[in-house]
Amino acid sequence: MNFEPEGLRRAQAVLAAREADFATLARIANLDPTRHFRQANLRNIDFGSDDLTHFDFSGSDLSGADLSRTRGLNISRLLGVQSDSRTRWPPAIKDRIHKNIFDRAAERIEIVNLVQSGTSVVVRAFRRAGKSWLLHKLGDDLRDLGWTVLWVDAQGLETEEDFVRNIVRNVIEYSPPISRTTLDSSRHFDGLLFSKLGEYADRRDLDRKLNSLGDLCFKALSGWSRRTTIIVDEFQWLVDALERRNPGAAERFLIELRRIRMEYPKIRWILSENGELEFRSPSAQAAMVDINVFPLEPFTRAEARSFMDFLVSAGEAPQSFALDNKAFALLADEVGWLTPFCLRIAAREIHPSGSKRRDGRRLATEGDVRAAVDRMVEMHYFDSLVGELNARGDLSTLIFTGCAVDPKGAELAILKERLRDAAGQEPSEESVQRSLEWLVDAGYLVNAESHGPARYRVPSSLIRRAWLNSSQRLEARGLQTLI
Repeated sequence: MNFEPEGLRRAQAVLAAREADFATLARIANLDPTRHFRQANLRNIDFGSDDLTHFDFSGSDLSGADLSRTRGLNISRLLGVQSDSRTRWPPAIKDRIHKNIFDRAAERIEIVNLVQSGTSVVVRAFRRAGKSWLLHKLGDDLRDLGWTVLWVDAQGLETEEDFVRNIVRNVIEYSPPISRTTLDSSRHFDGLLFSKLGEYADRRDLDRKLNSLGDLCFKALSGWSRRTTIIVDEFQWLVDALERRNPGAAERFLIELRRIRMEYPKIRWILSENGELEFRSPSAQAAMVDINVFPLEPFTRAEARSFMDFLVSAGEAPQSFALDNKAFALLADEVGWLTPFCLRIAAREIHPSGSKRRDGRRLATEGDVRAAVDRMVEMHYFDSLVGELNARGDLSTLIFTGCAVDPKGAELAILKERLRDAAGQEPSEESVQRSLEWLVDAGYLVNAESHGPARYRVPSSLIRRAWLNSSQRLEARGLQTLI
């Protein structure tokens, strides 16, 4: 057997290192500790007293492994690990390992891996699905991995000037010496920042704004030794606001952001949306083609149940309770949207009346769950969601109401008949389809039929009842004919 010189050197090193630690063997084998140990089978390995500072074990199976004497292990690089009672952790890590299955570990691993591989991401889910919580966790995960993370809350921003100012302030706050050096002087910088940028209006001036101010920040960020991610929560809020104020402005803004991403590839972006952006021109679609869309699904029933147990144990429920299988199944059916928002409200409103368990929790009966759901509807918890739907305009409101009449929903053909009767004329096929797509993207409706004629229904009994319960609003808009 013949070896190349490099292969012979490695073989000799491995033979000489039979007693070497895990980290040394990994280095000899030319394995990258930041990449090659994710989702790996590391069961029953004794890591000795290794320095694991740069090792990323996210998604790996560490059942039976002994890491108790290791150094440098980072909690952010243990995301989604599998372990068991035999796994031995260092004291600093032991109490921080997530035991809850609702921490979105799989989603966080996937998104962090996308960002680290050079991809920007759009997290897409309907309102109250837990996007902001996930984005904050992603920020923590990336910071622990050595990234600079800037946070922009776009809710309430109305113009591209607001957006640029927000990023600029983040850069100043994060590292004033670097940003001010790159931007010549603090006096010049502050003058740019607080100038009357709102006087500009057309496309050329938009380029001028971002080139003269925003680009200075992006150049500063690209010059930093640490990689940067800009997280923009409620990104769609800003895009919708731009389009409302000036049709076409949102598309131009997306195209300009695409230029920025191409010009400054060291900067990654994580954005959040409530649904697909409504304007669908070829140029707007092309402006987002380099961004990976990551749909965030509601909790599974197992995740929802784990989350409810956590809320009770964390004291977020006024009364300590437990749910048997039937009571939880009823709650899941009634809530529909198994999101942190809805489950937190349910935990507050459940007043258990069953027997007391050994752990001190009282059982909540199915009757307790029904009473809690009734209170959730009556106490207007969902007014903001209903208000968003109400603000969409008559056609979306008519479609939603037509589907909400029956818990089973309505077939598309029957729905169109109801729309024609309520509106006095038949709406165009395109407008109906556009409204249906928005309602489905936003989570208000689901297509309940995988085969046969489309049937749209409201997945959340809570939202359906809250909407139909507002008879005064329905009558004011002339929608009572649908009920």
